[in-house]
Amino acid sequence: MKAARFYGKEDLRIEEVAEPSPGPGQVKLRNAYAGICGSDLHFYFYPESLPFPLDKPHPLTGATLPQILGHEFSGTVVEVGEGVTDVRAGDRGAVYPLAVSCGTCAACRRGLPFSCPLMGSLGSNVTGGGLAEYVTVDASRLHVLPSGVDLRMGALVEPMAVAWHAVARSGVEPGGTALVAGAGPIGIGSWFALRARGVDRVLVSEPSADRRAIMSALGRRSWTR
Repeated sequence: MKAARFYGKEDLRIEEVAEPSPGPGQVKLRNAYAGICGSDLHFYFYPESLPFPLDKPHPLTGATLPQILGHEFSGTVVEVGEGVTDVRAGDRGAVYPLAVSCGTCAACRRGLPFSCPLMGSLGSNVTGGGLAEYVTVDASRLHVLPSGVDLRMGALVEPMAVAWHAVARSGVEPGGTALVAGAGPIGIGSWFALRARGVDRVLVSEPSADRRAIMSALGRRSWTR
């Protein structure tokens, strides 16, 4: 299969690699769409800024360079591993990319595995990622999409969940006022989440003229509905 593998600073190669096979409790996905996150850009341009070394095997997963990137992705199940009963071939799903955490640190004990110093995510420090034709993931990490949600939208589930979570944590109430600083993907997602939660007065601050134009167009369409 073809995969986009990261070798080091500004070194990303499209290569042929072996197709993975699902182990017990896993499913094999034919990937459909994958987003390019800001963290993928940090990988590519500024790997020295990452909080973990890329050239040493991850202590929990063993993953090291070259690494298949992509953690915002969707796909279709083509094979299920032993013991998988709640997902079947043909199911379409979005992937929750967090694969492992230590389970013992303060963050893990508080139910915050994304803050674990040893957190391992598909597309960064776990073998496999969304920028490949196929990937294997734990069946528990696959969220089957409703029939009305296509795979392209499915690839947006991970970043939009970040936006929804931020709005939920903010405590803003229906009828309130909110300020969103930045109209990047998460900022736009936050705007949608705020509106969906009944917050009509949303101010968005954005220095980029292109992003301001996109945000303004969304706002105009919203007010005219």
